[in-house]
Amino acid sequence: MALSALITVHDPAVPGNRAELARLVMGGMADVVRRKLAGMAPAFSTIRATGIGRPMPPLIRGRPERASDIYRGTFSFAGHTARGVGGAAFIETAAPVDWLMQLHGFDWLRHLSASGRELNRVNARALIADWVALAGRHPSQARRNDVTARRLIAWLGHAPFYMRGASQSFETLLFKSLTHQTRRLLHGLRAETDPCQRLLAAIALARASIGLQGTEALMPVAFQALEAELELQVLSDGGHRSRNPADIVALMVELVPLRMALEAARLEIPARFNAAIERMLPALRFFSHGDGGLAAFNGLRDGMAGWARAVLETDNVQGKPLTHAVHSGYCRLQAGQAVVIADAGRSPSPGTNAQAGLGALSFEFSDGAHRIVVNCGALAEADSDWDMAARHTAAHSTVCLGGAPAGRILAGRLACRMFGGPVVLGPRGIEANIAANPEGSVMVARHDGYEQAFGVTHERRLFLAANGRDLRGEDRFLADLDSLDHLANVDFAIRFHLHPSLNASLSRDRSSVMLVLPNRQGWRFSARGGVMVLEDSVYLPGHAKPRRGQQIVLKGTVGRPDRVLWAFKRMERTGANRPSPASEPELPL
Repeated sequence: MALSALITVHDPAVPGNRAELARLVMGGMADVVRRKLAGMAPAFSTIRATGIGRPMPPLIRGRPERASDIYRGTFSFAGHTARGVGGAAFIETAAPVDWLMQLHGFDWLRHLSASGRELNRVNARALIADWVALAGRHPSQARRNDVTARRLIAWLGHAPFYMRGASQSFETLLFKSLTHQTRRLLHGLRAETDPCQRLLAAIALARASIGLQGTEALMPVAFQALEAELELQVLSDGGHRSRNPADIVALMVELVPLRMALEAARLEIPARFNAAIERMLPALRFFSHGDGGLAAFNGLRDGMAGWARAVLETDNVQGKPLTHAVHSGYCRLQAGQAVVIADAGRSPSPGTNAQAGLGALSFEFSDGAHRIVVNCGALAEADSDWDMAARHTAAHSTVCLGGAPAGRILAGRLACRMFGGPVVLGPRGIEANIAANPEGSVMVARHDGYEQAFGVTHERRLFLAANGRDLRGEDRFLADLDSLDHLANVDFAIRFHLHPSLNASLSRDRSSVMLVLPNRQGWRFSARGGVMVLEDSVYLPGHAKPRRGQQIVLKGTVGRPDRVLWAFKRMERTGANRPSPASEPELPL
């Protein structure tokens, strides 16, 4: 599918965008200078690892079948494969950056550990020894703070596996390297300007303070830095400030073993650290569909169902998710087997999410373990063209006016260099409310992303019936009376991207679409106020290449009418009579 069919490219070089970018850059300069100066302070020279302390086994198991590939020197990840006999891959410099970061992060040790075989235990020690022996010849990516942090976490997490039967010479080499990397990471933490790298570095240092003997003096400093970053990045409702649900899971996978190690060692669990975890557990449930995976918002690359399940299995409180995560900017309607998750928040701040999208008021909808309406999401591995396409409003299940995105994307060199990727400037004003009554739950939300271009505010209302079998929506285009003549030439397109597992068929009179789920359950979509068509779409999360899908699109002209009504109704297998298409889209407000 051609990218031009999915997006309208927005020129990031217009004068207004340059002025906005200049304001953002100047706002971040003070923090950069402050942290660079702080990085000149000396690291703790007293830190010296002498042995393995409290074990912190990873929550996520590896795949034993991949251990054989690693034994043969084949490293495959980030869409790239390379062979390195005797650790030669560690000095490879021509490989893609993402591949180099994963190689030097050593997360692949989990595959060797999962095999449990002595051969792979010896291979793990050999590869670690090779990496240490080649120090000084590694590419620059190996010295990044986030890569160093992941390497420390991996080496400590899998130490019980590869240390069994290790020689004294290997232990000496290992602890000398761990001492050096811990000191280097502490020094780097003070100067790091990227918030994600700071947080990961703080987690690794906190793990080192418990997982290594001889580093106990590091614990107060490490947990102070960790709590400060958690308060900055984990919002009051448990969401992450990047607004990407995957970041919650990725954080919890690292934080939960750390808390479990503190409990096992009978050490006091820092209050703010514990509070952040307790906030994120209900938030993880908030973003989960019935299949256990996460909703595709703001650059989600994988549903991470297995990861989310592993985290939630450690939760003894079973906190109920919110219906309106105000600080994160999302709403959740749930009834029966149905779940609706909607984006009702502003774009994340520049530098906090390079994959953020312009999906204001988009939503996802699932019935039990089957997803029905989705957003396009992002590919499992970075792809610049598809990543840009996925950011645009057309890649989300929401309204597009005039074929334009609901905001701007600054993708010039300066923006990417300063903030680590394109900067998304979405609607400035966006608000939402949720109310419940015996009939069901109603969300009312609006955003001003099209006011500057067209003088129109988009308002969306969603109603989910109390039995979960009826989802109805209303999209309104609110405009001043003086703008009505101008709106006669503005087209709208309301998109409902469908999950590829569905079968969709448009009725002959184009008044409805029949949807059949993998379990043969049927849903019927109908609408009033727009011309209904069925078009090609794509679904990206969890895959190296786009999966073909379909999307329902309602098309028309703004102002004629000023609202569009639509409905998804679950079809009863008993053959009960169904309401006529004309009555279904009405909202019982």
